Formats: sequence, C-alpha cells, structure tokens
Amino acid sequence: MSIENNLGWALMTLGGRETDTAHLEQGVAVLQAALDAYPRDQSPLDWGVTKMNLASTLSTLGERDGDTARFEAAVNAFREALTATPREQDPLLWSSIEVNLASTLRNLGERKTDRAILRDSIATFEAGLGALTRDLSPLDWAFAQNNYGVALFSLGTMTHDLATLQQAAAAFDNALLERSRDRVPLDWAMSESNRGNVMATIAQQTGDMGALQQAIGSSRQALEVLTPETVPLLWATGQSNLGVALTTLGETIGDPNALQMALEAFKASLTVRTRQNDPTSWAMTELNLAAIFQDLGRRNGDIGQLEAAVEASKAAMTEWTRERAPENWARAQFNLGLSLYGIANLQDGTDRLAESIAAYRAALEVFTSDGNPVEWENAQEHLGLSLQTLGEREDSSDNSRAALEAYDLALTGVTPQNNPGAWTRVNFNIGLTWQTLDAKGDADALTKAAAAYRQALLATSREVFPADWGDTQYNLGLVLHGIASRGTGITDVLDAIAAYRAALEVKTREADPIQWAMATNYLGQALGLLGQRTHDKAAVQEGRDAVAAAWEVYKRQGSSYDDDFTQRLAAFDDLLAQL
Repeated sequence: MSIENNLGWALMTLGGRETDTAHLEQGVAVLQAALDAYPRDQSPLDWGVTKMNLASTLSTLGERDGDTARFEAAVNAFREALTATPREQDPLLWSSIEVNLASTLRNLGERKTDRAILRDSIATFEAGLGALTRDLSPLDWAFAQNNYGVALFSLGTMTHDLATLQQAAAAFDNALLERSRDRVPLDWAMSESNRGNVMATIAQQTGDMGALQQAIGSSRQALEVLTPETVPLLWATGQSNLGVALTTLGETIGDPNALQMALEAFKASLTVRTRQNDPTSWAMTELNLAAIFQDLGRRNGDIGQLEAAVEASKAAMTEWTRERAPENWARAQFNLGLSLYGIANLQDGTDRLAESIAAYRAALEVFTSDGNPVEWENAQEHLGLSLQTLGEREDSSDNSRAALEAYDLALTGVTPQNNPGAWTRVNFNIGLTWQTLDAKGDADALTKAAAAYRQALLATSREVFPADWGDTQYNLGLVLHGIASRGTGITDVLDAIAAYRAALEVKTREADPIQWAMATNYLGQALGLLGQRTHDKAAVQEGRDAVAAAWEVYKRQGSSYDDDFTQRLAAFDDLLAQL
C-alpha cells in the first residue's frame, strides 16, 4: 500500500500548488484504489494514513470547486482514519488527522456560513493541539496554530466578536514563532498574510490605527515571498488580504489613494482566482471589489464605478446562491442595495431606489435580529434610508412612514452607549424623515423631528464627532425655528438660536464658508423673530448683521441670492424703524 499511498500523496501535494485540478483528481483515484485493494485489517495504521491522504485530497478539491459534498466526504474520511489511529499508539499521526479534520470543518463551515460547524472546527483544533505540542513537532504545531487562527478568524468575522478575533491573532503569532522567513518562507508568508487580515478586521472594529499599520505591513511583507509564478493561489490570497487592509485604511481616514490601491490589489487577485479554481475566495474578492467600487463611486459621484459595484455584487451571487450560502448571498444583496442607492442619489426618478429597497428586503429574508444582529440592523437602517429618499421624491407619505418603521427596527438593541455611531445616524435620519412628512402636512411632524435630533445628540459631541454634532445642531435649529414660526411664544425660538450658535462652533467661516453662511443666515432670521416678539431692538440688529454677513459670503462664493437677501434686509430695516 505504501507505493500507492506515496504516489497519491505526491499527486495531492502537486495539485495543491496548481490552479488546475487534474492531479488532485488523479490523487483521489490512486488513493481510493489503494484502499479498495488493501483491507483495513491488514495494516490499520497504513490504512488510516491512506484514508487521511484521501480526505486531504478531497478537501483540497472542495476548496477548488466549492462543492460542499467534497468537504463532507473528506470529514467522513478523516473520522474513519481516526478510528484506525489510536492516540496512544501514534500521538503525532492522530493529532495530524485531528488538525486536518478541523481544517476541513472550517472550510465547510465557511462555505455554509454555519457557526455550529465552525465551533466544531475550533474544538477539533483544540483537541489536536492537546496532543500536538511545540516540542513534539515544532512545524506541525505551527501549521495547526495557523489553521486554528483561520478558523477563529472566520467565526470572529461572522459573529463580530472581538475576543475571538484577538484569539486568532494570538494563534498566528504562535505559528510565526516556528514559521520563520528563513526556515520556511512560504509558510511564514501565509501566516504573516493571515495575521495582516485579522489585524485589519480588528482595526475595522476598534479604529486602532496601530493594528491597521501592522495589517498593511504584514500583508506587504508576505507578498515579498508569495509570487504569481511560484504559488499563484497563495499570491492571490496575499493580494486579497492586502486589499482588505488598504480598504480599512481608506475608509478610516478617508483616503481615496488607499482605496485605489485596494482596488488594484483585488483586481490582481482576480487575475488568478476564478470561479472554477477557487469559487468561495473568488466570490469574496468580487464582493470586496464591489465595496471598493461603491465607496469610490460615492466619493467621486461616478455612476460608472457604482455600476461596476452592482455587477461585482451580482457576480458574487452567481456563486453564493441563497440555497448554497444564504448569509453570504444576503451580504451580496446588501452591498447591491448600497450601490443601487448610490446610483439613485446621482439620478432623478425612482427605479434605482425601488431596486435598492428590493435588495435590502431580500437580505432581510436571511438576516435576523437574533442570528445576525449587526447585519440585520445595518440592513434595516439602509432600507430606511432608501425608503426615506423615495418618500422625498413622491407625493405619498407611505414610503416615509415605512422608513420610520425600518429605522425603529434598526434601533433594536442599539443605545447611545453601545453603538453611538448608529444611534446618531439613525435618529438623524428619523428627524429628516419627519421633516419630509411635515412638508406633506403632518401636523406633529416637526415636534417629532426635534425629539429625534435631541435623541441623536445623546450619542455625539463636539469633541468626539464634531461634524455629526454640528449637522444635528443645525437641523435641530431649523426644526425649532419652524415650530417657533408657527407659534407665538419665545421658548422654541430661543432653543433654535442656541442650536444655531452651537452648530456655528463647528461650521466655521474658514472651514466651510457656505455652511457657515447658511447657519448664520438662519441664526439672523431667528434673532429677528425673537426681537420682534420681545421688542428687543438689539436682537433685531444682531439678526440683521448676521444676515448681511451671510450674504457677503454667498456673493464671494458666487451664489448671491440678491433678491432674497435684499427683501430680507428691507424687512429688518422696517422692523428696526418700528422699535
């Protein structure tokens, strides 16, 4: 049996380094023939080794064609191999089978987006590492630590659990204790690239720039060893991991150059990764590409880039069908919705908005508040945003009210303390939606808008989120000003003045002249209203001065609104003459 087993192992090893699957298929045939020819009772340990090699080859084929049946057959074969390999008799062989079984369970769990299978994988790795110590076999231990880290990373990414991601980083650090660049350069490069990937994900969750710089450094170092000529699929993985790190950098600091470099990295990966040779990774790279195109298209106002994002999301769904990989399909639907909404913002009409709403609702057929709380809340929030925008473009108030329902659901479980960003965004958009309903005749809408903006301010501050805080104060001022204009008292107008003044602490003339002029103009009008109701000439004069200052900025910026400002200042002069 040893000759056939060694041939099968050689074919498996060669096939694992190629994009073509011919040698892997030959390996399966050779190893299966060996098992058919030599019964288990002749030499149980040899039979177990051959069974393990067959399982490993099936698992590698599963990685190539994405067929879960391959992974399931490999899992069964590994478990059969374990029955012929007592731990006490050969702890190194037993632990090797456990580790390879764990790796296959990880692949199967990723393919099915099944948390239970991933947890089974992690438990199996831990069992294998209980027997496989660093002293017993340093490089095998490092191999197990690396793959253990990949399983932890997959689960941590799926569950958004920072502690699990940090465990993954620790596992990769352990692997690199033995996987040095001089000793095993390819293995070192893969662990270094994996470490970069997990550090980028940690940085996404925490905003830790140190972790992000580590991620980019690790990914670039790995690509000094991984080349498309020698290890094309590993090089493609390294390029994809670099793309993830650069995407995080670009989104964190708003750097379009980093996003462009990320785009090039993902495109490079796709020169090797295809749906045929690595379907799961290909689909993930297409989705990452969609996210980059969507971000760049939104920043640049480029419909072409947003259309490219739409096509990339749809490409990912050719592999990630709802039946085969429901959660990944839902993620692709969500990204599709983002891109369609981006296009809708650059066009008139409602067709693209309707398509984005359909995409978000498709994602919400899979995402649940219990199983995928983060994804579910995000999808509800963006569904609300598309409905809100559709409501602004239609006479009916139905979509605006549907937006409010989606926003309320998006706030399920969200507090100013546990997710201040989401709390602020969603409440701000609730305020905008009530303003739309006010324009459609809802009598209480402005009061509800003011309440929403005040809720938003509970989670933001001038020091931490100055832009969001300033925008919210400005909109609160507009709403209170509107309420005051319809009434006769001074409480709301005083509150509106306070909100405008707060907004102007952030919206300075130097930083953003037009934003400053808008807020200053409305502050001046509110001061005029206050002076009129309290017969305070000083307040009226201050208001006139503010409006005149705003007009000067508009003129310098090329937007004069001469007629409006002339009439407004004349009204101030009339009022001053009466006081």
